[in-house]
Amino acid sequence: MSEFVDFYYDNGDLKKADLLVSVARNIYYYGAAQLYLTSLYKKMVEFDQLRTHECFAIFTAVKFLMSQDNFSTQDYSSVRSPLEKLKAKTPRCLRLLLWPEPAGANFIVINK
Repeated sequence: MSEFVDFYYDNGDLKKADLLVSVARNIYYYGAAQLYLTSLYKKMVEFDQLRTHECFAIFTAVKFLMSQDNFSTQDYSSVRSPLEKLKAKTPRCLRLLLWPEPAGANFIVINK
């Protein structure tokens, strides 16, 4: 997976990042999706693109994968741990949007 990301995202083109994230959401094997998203995140670190919408899309894909019924009902500890590590890299403000605490908390987002 990392070779694919390295090849396809070699110049840090953010348009390609959106496409790569959409591909990750359609990988049905959680282990491969986790490797794929982790590789893409590392490339975005390399190109200093952590403050972009495309990086936010990586974290929404992590949330999507972790919320799947199959993922939560079966033992995916080998995949869950790396996804939890990637989730931990989410900036605090985005973590509050994606995983509010306490669960189900409501708040208003204001764009100034």
